[in-house]
Amino acid sequence: AINVRVINETGHKLPTGQPEGRLMWVNVKFFDGEGTLIAERGAYDADTAKPNQEDTKAYELHLGVSEMVANMVGVPPGPSFHLPYVDLISFDNRIPPRGFTNEAFRQIQSPVVAYTYSDGQYWDDTQFMLPTGSAQVTVSLHYKSATTEFIEFLRDANHTNDAGQVLYDQWVATGKSPPVLMATESVDLGEFGNGDFDSDGQVDLSDYTDFSTCVTGPGDGDVPAECAPGDLDTDSDIDLLDFGRFQRRFGR
Repeated sequence: AINVRVINETGHKLPTGQPEGRLMWVNVKFFDGEGTLIAERGAYDADTAKPNQEDTKAYELHLGVSEMVANMVGVPPGPSFHLPYVDLISFDNRIPPRGFTNEAFRQIQSPVVAYTYSDGQYWDDTQFMLPTGSAQVTVSLHYKSATTEFIEFLRDANHTNDAGQVLYDQWVATGKSPPVLMATESVDLGEFGNGDFDSDGQVDLSDYTDFSTCVTGPGDGDVPAECAPGDLDTDSDIDLLDFGRFQRRFGR
């Protein structure tokens, strides 16, 4: 797996702003040794103007209406875009800023909801499994200022004039709030050991033969290039910790 850490270096939660409708997500592309895309997580569909949130991490705020307020104003309870009526936060996993504490953000009515951040945490980690044959990965962080769901709500909920439809038409004409690239980085996976010495896509007995000849013990210094697949924890030696990881990959 590869771990993706998103760090918040701003003074507010990311993505910032209210109301709902803002979205930030991680896009990961895996390439083989020839540079061909073999898998993608968080892919963006330009037709629907939505990223695939089923296989990646997204950060957003969802407001909601309590049953008490819903009964008073005649709207359904639960997550809602009816901003004049919202009185609760049903979900908020936006990344906190430096200096964050859960109590301080509860006091300003901006708590973390249905997610967990520890006091002092201003980052979030997500692990992605590496598809077989991956040689390079490109990780990108994207931001969208107006989601499809929010714009469609504004269009459909306006029954007094055509302002909602005008807004929707302009949103479509300007690219449906196209994603803004916030950060991106590519990593060559060749530098990470995976136990597959002969690069046949499987860790088996032929790889064990090579692994056994490369074992040196802890703290032995630089690992020769031909032994790099055996340094599975990338700590510049090949020892029992690497063997444990090798065992877990064996046969896969």
